[in-house]
Amino acid sequence: MKNSFYYAWLAASVSVLHAETQVYESPLPAALPAAWAVMEDVTDAKCEPDGFVVEAAKFAKAGDHDRAFAWLQRAAHEDCANADDIAGDDDFASLRQDERWAKLLKFLRTCDQVWASSGFSREILITPTGYDGKRPIPLVLGLHGYGSWPEDFTGADHQKICDDLDVAFFSLSGTIPLGRNSFMWSARHEDDWSRIQKALKRVEGQVAVKPGQIMAVGFSMGGQLAVHLTAAYPQEMAGCLAMSPGSRYPGRLLEVLEATPQQRTGQSVFLSWISAEGAGIKARCQEQAALLEKHGVSSYVHEFTGKGHHFPRAYADYYGVALQVICKGAEKR
Repeated sequence: MKNSFYYAWLAASVSVLHAETQVYESPLPAALPAAWAVMEDVTDAKCEPDGFVVEAAKFAKAGDHDRAFAWLQRAAHEDCANADDIAGDDDFASLRQDERWAKLLKFLRTCDQVWASSGFSREILITPTGYDGKRPIPLVLGLHGYGSWPEDFTGADHQKICDDLDVAFFSLSGTIPLGRNSFMWSARHEDDWSRIQKALKRVEGQVAVKPGQIMAVGFSMGGQLAVHLTAAYPQEMAGCLAMSPGSRYPGRLLEVLEATPQQRTGQSVFLSWISAEGAGIKARCQEQAALLEKHGVSSYVHEFTGKGHHFPRAYADYYGVALQVICKGAEKR
């Protein structure tokens, strides 16, 4: 799930939205191939993340191949345009008869490879209003789902949580970049933890983290990562909220819990899902909750009514309350 933020908002490598929110972005990869389908009106057009490919599809269906190719190449440079996804998308069926189709796919695949190996990253730090960066406070990690971005965990509701609970919110892009505005987490939570630790080093002057009081809020792939991090690093992680947790990789929760037999008293994990997501995700949440309880972690499960794989309507209120429970548990550790 992505929120709607204009691409121009991310133009600077480091930008300040207001006193309590800071965006950190690494340099863009220099090895992206030069675009060959360039049209001035497409290059200059404003577009929101997730809208580049939509624009390309609109022109492809209208038979304007020149603009469709230009938008797809701009998407690959500035947002995300996965070659395999584009190749299998019926919206681009008309382009497959164009002599430039093979050249486009080669361009897109090269961009995919450059992004994946670039180490490109983005983080957003939100701190309580008036916070000086020196007083130790709890920190919440925001872990987005597959193909999404750290902006999923930003906005006025997150600032309110920071102010109400006196916590910092640190939302990170996944370890593997798929494009400028699309990321995924790795197959190993150890690699993701290393990425998180490096990011925390970058904000040491802006936030002092209370020992043992890191929490995580994760959705989908990020939700499953949040559970694994809580299990793997009990000395640092106080707990997490995992919304609709899932992964592209085999689960390792039992292995992780057995490998880290440290004291888990005070840790809390909240697992939730949306009713129409199906029995599989419900069973996964219940099984993981039972496993965590067996190893000393207080676990809670909740089913939201609704359809689709997305944040539940009242998710900010839900995890605002859940974070209070995790914080109280952490204080007793």
